[in-house]
Amino acid sequence: MTDPTRTNQRRAEETPRIEVIAKELQETLRLGVKESPLLTFAVAGALGYVLGGGLTLGILARLVGVGVRTAVALRAQQAITGWLGMEGVSKTARQTS
Repeated sequence: MTDPTRTNQRRAEETPRIEVIAKELQETLRLGVKESPLLTFAVAGALGYVLGGGLTLGILARLVGVGVRTAVALRAQQAITGWLGMEGVSKTARQTS
């Protein structure tokens, strides 16, 4: 049998390490969200997908559809802005707002 006193001492020693690791993880996630929120969201979604055992086909199709529509809209906006020669104008507008 193990000595209960030793077990309690070991738990007391491990608790600060766990708290330090949790704080480091929290800071890393906060920094990730601040620097690249979309990437952080995608990673969180992928992790949830793996841990949750997958998605139904309907939900997966909707998510892919939203992603494709978003990518097409962003690309179209870039193409139209470049075609109209308003690239400098849109950058200035973004900087002032």
